[in-house]
Amino acid sequence: MKKILEEKRKLITCILIVIITLATIGGIYIYIYKSNVNEKEIKQLTARITSVYDDFEKTENRNDKLKELKSLNQEFDEYKKTDKSVKEVVICYEDNLTKMKKYFTDEYNKIIGENTLENSDKEEDKNKITVAKNNLVSLLETIKKETGIVCSKKESETYVNRLSEEISSYTERLKKIEEKEKAAIEQKEKEEKAKAHYENEFFSVDVPSDWIGSWSVTEEDHSPDGFKYIFSYKGDNNIMAPSGGGAEIYVVDATYGLPQNGKLISSECTIVGYTSNNFAVFMTEAGAGFFSHGATINLK
Repeated sequence: MKKILEEKRKLITCILIVIITLATIGGIYIYIYKSNVNEKEIKQLTARITSVYDDFEKTENRNDKLKELKSLNQEFDEYKKTDKSVKEVVICYEDNLTKMKKYFTDEYNKIIGENTLENSDKEEDKNKITVAKNNLVSLLETIKKETGIVCSKKESETYVNRLSEEISSYTERLKKIEEKEKAAIEQKEKEEKAKAHYENEFFSVDVPSDWIGSWSVTEEDHSPDGFKYIFSYKGDNNIMAPSGGGAEIYVVDATYGLPQNGKLISSECTIVGYTSNNFAVFMTEAGAGFFSHGATINLK
């Protein structure tokens, strides 16, 4: 009986060994089969991802390149969410996406480099600054639109901060140049106006701007009888005074009435009016005239 039990035990042991051996062989076979299938799928997938990059390189249109990058980005995001993601495939996605993104970041950096002005705070060429500023503003808008496709949010913030600072400095410089130009224009206008203006304590005279350089005034003090001012314009066939002309202005104290002695005024004159401190102003013209052909007089 004991011998029979021993033989049965040996038989059962042999059967178990056979079963375990078969199971092991089957497991190894299945593992090898699955490994071969996975390897094949990995090669196919990585080859397709690489082909997408090859197509990207051949594409010349920037918008088309951006669409291809966006598409592969989305595909990669979806792949990472699956439970079948493989390290080799993930690396392939990342490598090719990095190269694709570099095309755009290289472009960003090129535009920044070309439009970053040395010593911009001293640059005087307003057009040069304006062009550089506009290019950076355009780039800034592009980067904002492409955030999440080309750059991460953090990378985009770095670009945005740098560009905003540069754009702000250009804006400030343009403002200073424009203020300087405005001041120069105002100064020129002031100087031009001065060339067409005369003033004393009794009256002021303005002549047309096209008379500048062709008119003059001479002052004569005849105290206590009064003051005499001789205005002349050299004619140059100008419509305002085609043959030139002149005028004499007399200023006398009229506190006690108009003077009658003829010491200062010896010819027929026209009274212009009275100043605020009661001086009478008279005028007489000669030739083509002076005030009758464009000049104006204002009493004080």
